Amino acid sequence: MSIRERFAFWRQFRGRFVTTGAVQPSSRFLARAMTAPLRRRRQACPDAALRIVEMGPGTGAVTRAIASAMGPADHLDCYEINAGFAEYLRRAIAEAPEYATHGKRIEIHCLPAQQATAETPVDVVICSVPLNNLTA
Repeated sequence: MSIRERFAFWRQFRGRFVTTGAVQPSSRFLARAMTAPLRRRRQACPDAALRIVEMGPGTGAVTRAIASAMGPADHLDCYEINAGFAEYLRRAIAEAPEYATHGKRIEIHCLPAQQATAETPVDVVICSVPLNNLTA
């Protein structure tokens, strides 16, 4: 995780805590743990085209782990309520080498998780939404 990413996260945390919910991005260890079911699914069905959804990607700490586990026909939809994070992630996907292989099949949607819709069935959902920030 770069210093640039940490600062971007900190700026959003300070200005928009309600849509951030954390002081810093998820660690690579947490990201790996959160994507373990995706990697298992990928191993069990290596030729399947998976539809993946990530809720609350922030600056992309978990998104990077998802991208590294994606197959050649997988598609990832990321739903982020924070416009600053959504724009940061769009830039990262366009520029960062870790997204080069799958970047064209990753879409960032700037809207609350509650408003997410899927046109086709979803195979895997990974959620980083700060649940403590939501009403019951």
